[in-house]
Amino acid sequence: MYEPYPVPELARDIKQVRYSSLWTFAKQDFRLLAFFLIIASLIGFGIGYFWICISLAFLLFFLQQMRSLYLVNDWISNRPYDVPPNLHGIWGALLFNVYRSQRQERIVQAEMVGLIDRAQSSLVALDEAVMLIDENHQIEWWNPAAGKLLGIQPLDRGRNILTILRQPSFAFHVSTGALVADARLYFAIHSVTTCGAP
Repeated sequence: MYEPYPVPELARDIKQVRYSSLWTFAKQDFRLLAFFLIIASLIGFGIGYFWICISLAFLLFFLQQMRSLYLVNDWISNRPYDVPPNLHGIWGALLFNVYRSQRQERIVQAEMVGLIDRAQSSLVALDEAVMLIDENHQIEWWNPAAGKLLGIQPLDRGRNILTILRQPSFAFHVSTGALVADARLYFAIHSVTTCGAP
């Protein structure tokens, strides 16, 4: 009933580098800016346009940061499950942390889906009728015994349980919210088996 959530593998050529702090990433940007400024000052002194060359160095650094921002935005908007672009500096730190968090979340989701699949496989084998409903009382899943007992078809997924089980006592407990989901399920099956399906 549930599709496994895709968990992409890390690209093998991406290095797994752990940085100790944001300052480590920021130093890369400062080194790049210092490099641009040193080159610009040497050229500026040589040709006699020092401040123009310094301004161009700052502009070049700004354009490089805008390019990194564009790549980050493009990755988040269009390819969030791919390996992120290889960037340095603050943008690299951002991408590294976002991608690591995404990977951990996908691994947890895949484990949860596997757990749900195993639980559903166990419930399918039961002779007792089992049905899962959501907080809006809509049918999410049922095992073959529940399908046979209640006459539930695949088209009934998302249908309100009260349209199938209409016993007044069951409807009262569901409408007042007096029962938790497990108790609702037990009560519904108990009512059907003792009173008969509506």
